[in-house]
Amino acid sequence: MPVSIDICSELGVFVTRYSGVVDASEFVDAYRSIRSDGSVYAAFDEVADMSDLEDFNVPPMVLREEAERAAGVLRRIGKTVRCAVIAPEDKSYGLSRIYSAQAGYLGQEDVTVCRDKTEAIDWIGLPSDSEARLLGG
Repeated sequence: MPVSIDICSELGVFVTRYSGVVDASEFVDAYRSIRSDGSVYAAFDEVADMSDLEDFNVPPMVLREEAERAAGVLRRIGKTVRCAVIAPEDKSYGLSRIYSAQAGYLGQEDVTVCRDKTEAIDWIGLPSDSEARLLGG
C-alpha cells in the first residue's frame, strides 16, 4: 500500500509512511481516514515518512486543499498539531514545503520538513530512542 498510517499511542504520534509511487487519490484517501476519526487529530501529532517514496504525483493544488480540510477539522476540535515530514528527495521535499506553507497560513498545523529521520524525531520532541521504534532506524 503506497500510504499507510500507524498510531503509536505511547508516543502520542501517528506515523504516515509513503512508499513506491503515490498519487493524489491515495494521498487524499489516507488523510480522509484520519479526518473521519477526529479523535486521532485530537490526541496525536504526526510524523510523515517519505523515505521509501519513489514518486509523489500529488499536484500542489491537492496539497493546498488537503491542508484546508485538515485545518477545518482541527479548528472544530480546537487543536493545533505538529507534523514532522521526512522528505529526503528534492521533489517530495519541495511539495512538502508547499503543504507546510499552506498549513502555516491556515494556522492549525505546525509543519516542518526535514531531510532525515533524526532531525524529524528531534523537532517533534520525541525521545531519541523513538526513531528505531517508529521508523525502523
